[in-house]
Formats: sequence, structure tokens, C-alpha cells
Amino acid sequence: MSDIKEILESVLHDEKLLSSKAFRERVYSDQLILRPASQIKRPETPAKLREMKALAYTPEAYWKTSAWLFVQQGQFMADYEDSFPTPEEFEMPFPTYRDMTSDQLRGYFAWRSALRRGSFQPAPLPFLTMYAFEQINLIGTDSPEEAFCRLGQLRESYPQREELCRRILVWQRDLAVRYELPREIFAELPDLEIDRLLMTLIRWDKTDDGELFSAITQLSAYRPDSSRLFAEQPELFRAGVCAAYRRLAEFYRDKRKNSLFEKLFGKLADSAYHLFADGIYYERKPDLSLCCALSDIQIYTCEYGRWSVMRFHNRGRSKALGEVVRTVDSLLREISGYRFKVGLGEVSKQTCALLKKELEGLWESRKRSQAVKIEFDLSKLNAIRAASEATCEKLIVDEEELPELTAAEEEPAAEETSAANVPLSPGELPFLRALLTGGDWAGAARSAGSMASLLADSINDRLFDRFGDTVIEFCGEAPQIIEDYAEELRELLGLR
Repeated sequence: MSDIKEILESVLHDEKLLSSKAFRERVYSDQLILRPASQIKRPETPAKLREMKALAYTPEAYWKTSAWLFVQQGQFMADYEDSFPTPEEFEMPFPTYRDMTSDQLRGYFAWRSALRRGSFQPAPLPFLTMYAFEQINLIGTDSPEEAFCRLGQLRESYPQREELCRRILVWQRDLAVRYELPREIFAELPDLEIDRLLMTLIRWDKTDDGELFSAITQLSAYRPDSSRLFAEQPELFRAGVCAAYRRLAEFYRDKRKNSLFEKLFGKLADSAYHLFADGIYYERKPDLSLCCALSDIQIYTCEYGRWSVMRFHNRGRSKALGEVVRTVDSLLREISGYRFKVGLGEVSKQTCALLKKELEGLWESRKRSQAVKIEFDLSKLNAIRAASEATCEKLIVDEEELPELTAAEEEPAAEETSAANVPLSPGELPFLRALLTGGDWAGAARSAGSMASLLADSINDRLFDRFGDTVIEFCGEAPQIIEDYAEELRELLGLR
């Protein structure tokens, strides 16, 4: 507009032009600059395209779903090819044939024709998305296996479309489930790799340290590759993490109802599932029933068209596992005297004590294995024997020279044994006795000048080395002895 104003100003202030006869005698009038659409010559829409659009206005389309119409129009245009310029980028979250303009559709079919010939040209996001919708509905494909491979090619050819690539991975898995594809086709899916890692942690007693550490590294929220200790002493760190996990797994197997894995990742859970979520999909068999197991811990079931899945829903990096790995990192630095320290993870006192004892044993074992080997020179044994005999002769003393011992020196007084040998304080013993005998534990706590929860924590800490577990737990506000250890505790305090 500024340019136009400058031109008008120059014309209106041009005195020579204004005084000319040609300017004064000329009649000016409105002129049509833009032509109506009817006068603009546009490319003619192909007949095949017009017929496809007409499918949206058939009587059946009025009461059928949009997914049904998409499949009908897609099958009608399955073999159609075109040659038309690719339109500029445009937005359409769920692109369909019905919603696109004729130019956009012609551009799509021209791009699809080139893609089928192996030329993956740049294209607007709706083109890529609609092509993926065609594959999950088996439009223009000979088999589900071919559709699966085409989705993989699309994902590999347009990696910059990250959100679409994540959705395609889910749709590939759903194709494998819906059509029960052979495992060798979908074995490389990331979802199956996660299952393999989870199974490694479940079967910790049947795997080596290399596989176990790899699984822990990829599933832990605390990443070992960020640890300075791991960078400098990878073997020690790897051995410590694996030993700690195995020790905790043994403890939960022997002392707890649930396994360590269930504490970290939860239990297998059954939930409703929507096949090809975030996509346009039409099920041709509404009463479908089948069961497909992608792995031992990921099983899909369909009963009369309703889908469900049995799997671990916590499938990402575990915060609880990360806290264990962080604690191992911290304890290893403390035990080995490493100069850089990190804080402990958020684990219980009992877990920390259990891990510390295991790692101290590992450290001592490594020190012994790395100790300098002592070699004996057998050629010097004769000289050593001769020197030993000479020393013995000098130490021989006649019996008459030995002083007599008094009775008091011969037999020291025996120490009395009682409940005092139990590693508990005078205030903790009455509290523990009251719990074992059903007495007034609250009164015992008051007499000790402490709270029941603090006394229970102190007793658990003092007896942990003996039992390897907590002996007192709380049921609501009331402390109670864990039944598995009640009898042994009574014997320890002489209550039988």
C-alpha cells in the first residue's frame, strides 16, 4: 500500500501531467481487475475422482460410519494413478478422501503413484497419514504382511515426522495382532524389545551378568552411563549392580509374597484395548474372536469384537529400580573409598543394610582375588628347618621350673547368660516382650520414654543381622510381630 500511495502522490503533484490536454479530456471509470471463478480456466476433475466423491452421497453412506466410507472410497481408488503438482503444506489431523479438495486429492494420488514406484518424495503430513490409514485397512495391498512392511518403509523414509512414526509403530504392532502375523516379521519392533528386557529381569536367576546389567541399564530411571564411578570402574559397577539385584530378588522370593519385579513394575494386568487408536480403521468382521500372544507377557484377546490386553502397563524406565541403582552407586563409592560421593537413593533402611552387606562382601572378595600372590622358594626349606630347631632348643624349660597356678588362675569365673545377651536396650526388651505376650505395649513404650514406631524401627535395625528381615510391622497404628519370626523371638527372650 505504501508503494501505491507514493505513485498516487507523484501523479497528483505532477503539474506538467495535470496541465496536459490528454489528461484533462480523458474519462476514467472503474475497471474489473479480478475475474469471477466462472471465467477462470481450471483443470477438469477426472471422472474417476468425481465418481469417488459421489460415494459419500449414496443412501448407504448416510447411516454408515466415516471409517466405512473411507474404506469404500479407498478401495474404489486403490489402483488410481495421477500426475499433478504436490500442494503446499496444509493441516488435517485425520485426513480422508471426503475432506480433501480435488487438487489435494490429485496431488495425493500423484505422490502415492511415485511412492509405489519407489520414489519417496517430500509431501504434506496429511498425505503420509492417509497413506498409513490405507495400509491398516489393507487398501491397495495384497496381504497384511505387505501392509506391515509398507508402514515400516514409510517410517524409515520420513523419520523427521516423529509423532507419526510413533503412531506407526503402534499400528504395526496392531497389524501383527489383528492378523496374527508370524513372529519373525514383527520381532524387531521396540515393543517386543521392551518385553525381552522385562523378561530378563523376571528370569534373573537364569541369565548372566551381561544381559542382566543391560536390562537394568535400559529400564532404570537412574542411568549408569551418567555415573562417574561407572565411567572409571565399569567392571566394579556392573558387578555391584548385578549382585545387588540378585540379592534383593532372593530376599523378596524367600521373605515376601510378591517378587522384586512386581514391586518395581507392578503385576500383569488385563485392560480394554482399542485397535489402531488415533487412526481411521474399519473392522470388516465385527464379531471377531481370537487370541494373539506377542510374547509371554503381552497377550491380546478379542471376544466378539471387544479387545483386551494382558501386560505390564509400567513399561518405561522404573523410578523404583533407579533408586536401587543409585543406592548401589552411593554404597560402592563409600566402600571403595572413591573420592566423589553421591547421595543414597530413596530405599528403606532394611534394603540399604541388605545392599551394603552384599556390596561389602563383593568388595572384600575382589580385594582377595587381586591380592599379591606369595611364592615359596622350596630350596630354602632346609635352612628354615635348621633355624627352627635351634630356636626350639632355646625355649625348652624343665617342668620343675614351671610356676604352679592357683585355682583362681586355672578357672576364670563363668559369665552369666541371660536375655542381656540379646542386642536390645533396657527400654526395647519390655516393649518386645509385651508384643510377644499380648501385653500392654503402649505402656511399655511410655515407660521407655519413646514412641512405639521409634522403638519398632530400632528393634528392626538391631535384629536385622540375625533375621535378615523386619520382625515388627504396623497394621494401621498398632505394631505386631511378623508371624514367621514370633517363635524364634520367644526362644531368644526365654519366653517358652
